[in-house]
Amino acid sequence: MRRHLPLSALFLALVALLLAGVPAIAQDGTRPDGRVQVSVDGDFTLPAGQEADVVVVVDGDALIEGNARVVTVVDGTVTLAGGTVDTLAIISGTAVIGPGSTVTDDVLELNSRVTVDPSATVGGEVRSLAVDLAGVGIAIGVLGVLAWIAFALVTWIAGLALAAFGSRQVRSAEWLISSEPLKTLAVGIGMVLLPPIVAVLLMVTVVLLPVGLALLLIVWPVLAFLGWLVGSIWIGEWILRRAGRPAPERRPYLGVTLGLIVSTLISLVPLVGVVISLFGMGGVTLAGWRTLRQSAGPVAPTGYAPASGVGI
Repeated sequence: MRRHLPLSALFLALVALLLAGVPAIAQDGTRPDGRVQVSVDGDFTLPAGQEADVVVVVDGDALIEGNARVVTVVDGTVTLAGGTVDTLAIISGTAVIGPGSTVTDDVLELNSRVTVDPSATVGGEVRSLAVDLAGVGIAIGVLGVLAWIAFALVTWIAGLALAAFGSRQVRSAEWLISSEPLKTLAVGIGMVLLPPIVAVLLMVTVVLLPVGLALLLIVWPVLAFLGWLVGSIWIGEWILRRAGRPAPERRPYLGVTLGLIVSTLISLVPLVGVVISLFGMGGVTLAGWRTLRQSAGPVAPTGYAPASGVGI
């Protein structure tokens, strides 16, 4: 019985890369060299005199007597019996390149055994896919780190801008988080659930489709990001107050920096980042609603609000 290894993701990626370079097949079938042959959980034979662009066999054996551009076998045995293949890939299996067979380019293997008859021809080399995959993994890792740094920098700049131009609104939302935490959290949860529902209802009508799309793809994500920033600033200033800072800054630049660092670290714990964003969204929404209704006077009490004339 063959071993079934968890290589499905690698297989799908490999097939996608292979198919991307295959020319389109004529609808009338006049291009015998434009075929793609796929066999899953079964054996496959490419007889002598026949051609194929791509042959993919998963959990089965392949016998290649004809000509193929690319042959990939996963968890099986591929045997070249006088056939010609441009590139041969074997994953978790065995490749036998028999007498009179030709591989014009490379033989790629991963966790596999490759035997080459002395009378066979391999134009390239037999090399391991593990090296290529390691290189790809390192490149993806580096790109991921660079993307994370770029996102952190953009977030920090956005937080500083919010502190500079919206400090009064930030103070109001912070005060609501501290004084009415349950109501703020409930409103935050509502702002997660309500916009998608409203957006779908709007998109049902053709006239309001752009409005629904804007709500779903622009307003909702921006509100979530703003909630994350406000929640992070609240955490930063809470830490500063606990550390004995006598009074809050006119504009919470230090709270932004400290809060984003702490929030990023504690958000490594599942769902913590979501909770931070929920409180922030709730605080922003409540503060905006009360400002529109003008029902609460100054939302934040003295000591939480910025100095007169600060903010917008």
